[in-house]
Amino acid sequence: MAIVYRHRRLDKNEVFYVGIGKKEARAFDVTHRNHVWKGIKNRTEIEVEIVARDLSWELACELEQLMIAEYGRIDLGTGRLVNMTDDGDGSFGLKQNDYTKRKRSNSLLGIKRSEETKRKTSEARKGTGNGMFGKIPHNASKVYCGYLDKEFDTATACAKALGISQSHISYMMNGKSENIYKVSRI
Repeated sequence: MAIVYRHRRLDKNEVFYVGIGKKEARAFDVTHRNHVWKGIKNRTEIEVEIVARDLSWELACELEQLMIAEYGRIDLGTGRLVNMTDDGDGSFGLKQNDYTKRKRSNSLLGIKRSEETKRKTSEARKGTGNGMFGKIPHNASKVYCGYLDKEFDTATACAKALGISQSHISYMMNGKSENIYKVSRI
């Protein structure tokens, strides 16, 4: 059985996210959310509304898809939802392979990496192996945010105004993430 829920931001009294879950607790969970959702949660209070309970997974997926289509998505320019997909394709029942299970387990247990692994990782991240190698520092130029229709002196100031991390602003400007806020260097 599954639930369908929506999150409403109270500062604007508008729905900004639609989701499904196996248990009702998922609707109230603040972990495993996208950066835009977290930015809104950091700026304002939200209200959780359970739309439907005790649905089959298939019916819950269908209802979620219909609601997302109705409200529209910010990243597609069709509405206000911060959902990153049209959903209905959640990870309910996802089976992980043994390698992934072992890797996650080791990370949760705090198993240490060998000195050799640390050395190799360090070498790989030097120079051109570093993703920031040759990039313009995030505070080196002015930034325009089309979403807010505002110019900022730094990417950090823009990120603060949007309630998201500066790294996400950089990802958007460098084409590594969908530029849903229409951020660009000036």
